[in-house]
Amino acid sequence: MLATRFLSDFAGVVEAAAPVVAQLYHGQRLNPDAERRHFELQRKGKPARFWELFHDPANSVVSTREGKVGAVGAVETRRYDDPARAAGKAAKLIAKKEKAGYRETTPASGRPATP
Repeated sequence: MLATRFLSDFAGVVEAAAPVVAQLYHGQRLNPDAERRHFELQRKGKPARFWELFHDPANSVVSTREGKVGAVGAVETRRYDDPARAAGKAAKLIAKKEKAGYRETTPASGRPATP
């Protein structure tokens, strides 16, 4: 029981310090070519919210993290069987968030090159 509690607390601290760890898929190594995009939503009278997308085309992984600005947020990670399918899902998720009013705040150096 002590070990379980310690590991749970440890995992929480690691996730708070480096949220990208939670977005990797079961033992996946961080790919330097992975796409990472950050969006924020400002609403009058309500706390600001964020939404992040992590897309690793080499491993067909799409992961999202969302919550209130300043919080760690909730993470959802999914691995696809086809890289094209993963890319399509990432594009669809981005379009959905932009339609909902989220605006991208990713630094220009972190954005993918436009074709």
